[in-house]
Amino acid sequence: MSKKKIVLLVSSLVLIILASIGGVYYLSDNNKKDVKKEPKPFGQEALKINGTFVSSDIFISERNIFYEKHKRNPEMMRKGDEERNDMLLDQIIEKIVLDDYAFKKSGITITEEEIDEYILRFVDTRYENPAEKNQFMASQGYQDEEEMKKGIKEYIIKHQLFYNAAVKYSISIDQQEFEEKYNEHKMQNKKVDYRHIFISADDIGKEKAFEKANGIYEGLLKGENFENMAKNLSENEETSENGGLVTGAVFAKTHPEINRHVFSAEVHQLLGPIEISRGYEIVYIEKVVEYFRTKEEYKEMLIVNEFLNSEEYKEWIEELKKEYEIEITDPELKAYRLYREENYQEAAIIYEELYKDFDNEYYIVRAMDCYTLAENWPELVRVSEEALKKGPENVMNYLNCALGYYNANDEKKALELLKKAEKMAKDNLYWQTMVEETYERLGLTEHMKN
Repeated sequence: MSKKKIVLLVSSLVLIILASIGGVYYLSDNNKKDVKKEPKPFGQEALKINGTFVSSDIFISERNIFYEKHKRNPEMMRKGDEERNDMLLDQIIEKIVLDDYAFKKSGITITEEEIDEYILRFVDTRYENPAEKNQFMASQGYQDEEEMKKGIKEYIIKHQLFYNAAVKYSISIDQQEFEEKYNEHKMQNKKVDYRHIFISADDIGKEKAFEKANGIYEGLLKGENFENMAKNLSENEETSENGGLVTGAVFAKTHPEINRHVFSAEVHQLLGPIEISRGYEIVYIEKVVEYFRTKEEYKEMLIVNEFLNSEEYKEWIEELKKEYEIEITDPELKAYRLYREENYQEAAIIYEELYKDFDNEYYIVRAMDCYTLAENWPELVRVSEEALKKGPENVMNYLNCALGYYNANDEKKALELLKKAEKMAKDNLYWQTMVEETYERLGLTEHMKN
């Protein structure tokens, strides 16, 4: 087996052991022991962008957003604290860079009149009732009208920024798919007042129910009063008394057997008889309030959405970041970022410093892992020996030290350490397996006890 393969295999073993000794120490104060330094509040002096520290308030706010987004994602829960915090760090950097570029450098502007027009079309029209509007504002985190205006302004500017970038990268959507989605969008973004007459088939059967409903429908076509006929003939107990009137109906809350008929109809249109599971419905559309986008606007929205979920977006945002000086100043975050970027030697040095500061076994294990991946065998030996002094009962420390000596061409010392690990493993099946696998990976199985 090649030395490179040995490095990678034993590195994987180290990561497995991290979990077994509690690799969730990272930013988890309750798990730290014998701490020499007091940990900083989350996000304090952790990141600089263009020479200015990012506020810890932003870290906490974005962490809450990150948690809400991923709290039901099993894959995310299986990740370690370091990996999750690294993903959060990317989210924070992206937000700050995007905000600064969009609002200060992009040159995109919006007038108060445009904001007011947006509110009129998509907020006031949709939420005519003041209570509904207040509920909408609260759901978006807006305290008052001014905050809502600010939020809408930011949304429109960012939307334009993303659309411009999407056009630059030639992002497009299928026309047939667009037409289908636009029809759905129109139906789902309107309110309808309608009257209906329900004829039940429960007692008379579908055939007779249809004959009755069709007779009513033909009478309405000839000019009969819908409200009066609903009061006298509709078998819907909830609405018959008020002439079959339903007000402020929206797509999602309308009976699924008639909603597509209702929300694709025009005002003053008479529909029927519409077959449903329990009989037939005759419907008259009294009022339609529309707050859907134009075709051009909706196509832009779909293109932006396509762009934000594409590889082109990742490329674009990385190019944008190059215009900013980004410095990770928190040692824990920096060490993992260096590890992720395969700068193992530098990461190992920081993990060692963290170990000295916090006396936390997790960090020295991470340092050993990094020196292994860096193939820096003298440093792996040195750190492993230090770990052995601190934790002589930890079998993994012997295995790491053995790896360092073996790759530093001291097979005798490596065997000595493996023998000690083998003895310590005793009746522990898990550790026995780890010791056996290390013997095999180093090609020293002939030295194992039978």
